[in-house]
Amino acid sequence: MRVLVTGANGFVGRAIVEAAVGGGLGVRTTGQRRLPGAQLPDYRPADIRDERALGPLMAGIDAVVHAAGLAHVRHNVANSDFEGINARGTANVVQAAAAAGVQRFVLISSISVYGQHAAELLDETATCWPDSAYGASKLKAELSAAEAAVGSSMQLSILRLGTVFGEGDPGNVGRLLETIRRRRFIWIGDGRNRKSLIYKDDVGRACLAVLRSDSQAAAGTFNVSGDPCQLREVVNGLADALGVHVPSWYVPGSWALAAGRCAATVDREGRGAGLYQTIRRWLADEAYSSQRFSRTFDFRTQVSLQEGLRRQVASARQGQ
Repeated sequence: MRVLVTGANGFVGRAIVEAAVGGGLGVRTTGQRRLPGAQLPDYRPADIRDERALGPLMAGIDAVVHAAGLAHVRHNVANSDFEGINARGTANVVQAAAAAGVQRFVLISSISVYGQHAAELLDETATCWPDSAYGASKLKAELSAAEAAVGSSMQLSILRLGTVFGEGDPGNVGRLLETIRRRRFIWIGDGRNRKSLIYKDDVGRACLAVLRSDSQAAAGTFNVSGDPCQLREVVNGLADALGVHVPSWYVPGSWALAAGRCAATVDREGRGAGLYQTIRRWLADEAYSSQRFSRTFDFRTQVSLQEGLRRQVASARQGQ
């Protein structure tokens, strides 16, 4: 099998490439930036917003893993940027793959499509109510992919990933690590709310499991994450690996939310609203069931939360 990985120079994309190469697949890679040297196999820079650039990438390709997208940004990003890259860009890639006769398409999506929910374990039947520009664009990407695949023989698998962490993480866990390392962390809430995380190498393994499956059940939408954990397990795991103590006291979540609402009301530049949303997300339960994926592909994550956090901290220290 010859596989094209988009977004191959990103955090998740690189993990997928490593798994595909390690699994003996032929790999072609693409990303928006030009890279010096042979950092990635058969690397061909392309912008997924440019439909004309995508056709040549599909020549001789049996499967596509589409990991390209706009993520891990906090400021000065317009909703149209998320829309153009994550939604329309995805549609372009799926259409090019279908036109080239690609057999399988794996779309990397996110649990952010669900938005805020009650404290319950959600599966793929839950209603999607994204509450961020990023989440809305990922849901549109899923719908665009499904629409573009209609009428083709291409098998579409949509993987809604939990929060991905590990070495080089530019996202939430990486920022939390730096906050704890600099001794700037304070508890908001008691940390008993649940989160779904997955180590980056397990994401690569999950994609490889889909590509190797010969079951028609591989088509569809799947949550992919480790077992839900309490937020305090993440914080304490990072602190232990860093050798840093975090405060035992905490600001009650209700107080923090009230302060965030006030900030959102008085700050006309939008920073207050962003703070309020950050507090809401920190306090939220974001726990998802991956049983359907586990049953379909006989898949289990191999790297525990604590081991993955230890590796991430060790890598961050080496990069200091």
